[in-house]
Amino acid sequence: MKNLVLLIIILVLAFIWYGFQGKSFQTTRVGETSSDTPPINFTGADLTGATLGGVSLHGVILCNTTMPDGTINNSSCKN
Repeated sequence: MKNLVLLIIILVLAFIWYGFQGKSFQTTRVGETSSDTPPINFTGADLTGATLGGVSLHGVILCNTTMPDGTINNSSCKN
């Protein structure tokens, strides 16, 4: 039990320390994107069964991506 408590304390401290290193946990306003963050690439991903309620897919690369409803999304494919 003591080992578990010690592990949790170490993890919390590591997250706090990481948060103070540079731009790790910067907050952004709605609609604002970070210029140093590459777009998420879901090319070929299978999202079947994923719950995407409330998730914005703006800027996400979707090419040959199986969406939660089983359809294939090729909206970001380059010809």
